[in-house]
Amino acid sequence: MNRREQHVPGDPASAGGSGSSTAKSRPVFADALHARLDTAGARVRQECSHLDHVEAVASEYLMAARPPRVCD
Repeated sequence: MNRREQHVPGDPASAGGSGSSTAKSRPVFADALHARLDTAGARVRQECSHLDHVEAVASEYLMAARPPRVCD
C-alpha cells in the first residue's frame, strides 16, 4: 500500500476526492471555535463575578457613608 492509498489524519493530500479535505477540516475548525468560545465564556463569567463583588463592596461603602436618619 503506498502513501496515496493510506489516509493520514490531518493530511488533506491523503483524504482523497475533491472537497473532502474541506469537509474533514470543518470539525477541527468547529472544535477550535468551541474551545475559544468556552475560554471567552469563562472570562466573561470571571469578569461578571468580579463586577458583582465590586458592586457589593460599593453598596456596603455607600450604606456605611450614609448619614443616620433623624426621626422628627
